[in-house]
Amino acid sequence: MNVVPTIIALCALSVGLAQAQIKLPDGDGKDLVDKICSACHGLDTAIADKHTEKEWRSVVDTMVNRGAEGTDEELDKVVKYL
Repeated sequence: MNVVPTIIALCALSVGLAQAQIKLPDGDGKDLVDKICSACHGLDTAIADKHTEKEWRSVVDTMVNRGAEGTDEELDKVVKYL
């Protein structure tokens, strides 16, 4: 019996459940962070590190270069929120 697919499925499920439990604090830009950032990775990745606004700008710019999409106004809100 090959248990590898079952183990992989259980790991994916546990990661998905952990992601579902992450709650962002209320604020202007919360919905945009959820929409834009979680399109590529979990919210835990988006909020794991503490950065200054200047550092967040650099992180967001990097994500845009990797394919994240949003208007300049939306991305500004994401940076301010983070």
